[in-house]
Amino acid sequence: MNKAESFPTFPSVKVTTFSADNPKLRQRRLVEKLYHQYWSELCARLRHLYGEGPPDPQDIAQEAFTRLSQMDSLNHVLNPRAFLYKVAFNIGHKSVGHIIKTREFLAEQLEDDNVLLNDLCPEQLLAQAQQMDALQRAVAELNDKQREILLRCRIKGQTYAQIAEQTGWSLADISRQLTSALAQLAASQPQDRD
Repeated sequence: MNKAESFPTFPSVKVTTFSADNPKLRQRRLVEKLYHQYWSELCARLRHLYGEGPPDPQDIAQEAFTRLSQMDSLNHVLNPRAFLYKVAFNIGHKSVGHIIKTREFLAEQLEDDNVLLNDLCPEQLLAQAQQMDALQRAVAELNDKQREILLRCRIKGQTYAQIAEQTGWSLADISRQLTSALAQLAASQPQDRD
């Protein structure tokens, strides 16, 4: 037996290489470069604006990088650093607005004792029960990871960084999973009928 017959032969495999001209690869590298260069600086600036939160500066920064990575193209961006900061500030501004509106609503509801007494009609009780049932079914349909992140973030008040530290999951994955879970929960809620 000669040596050529003793070695097994394998079918040829097509190797896919990514050229530097691939726009998605260029964009991913740009986002990674921005992340490495400006993560700490961006978090410090957000911390200066919002304190330790809420909204949590690291959560805002992570969401900004996630949004940049999900964009179709960054070719229109002349100054990537300025664009990143603007995206982060917009996210922070929206989060602060949401927090303020939520706190105002809760304060109004807690101040007005009549709201609790006058709104307890059978139709509203039934509607509330149906909403709770729909919400419980929707939470049960989430995967284990989504339920865990939802519990940690929305119930326990943990930041993305704390969840990542305790679970080993990436910040981007936590952000994606929470966004997906909240979208599923919102879609499960019965629509108000006028």
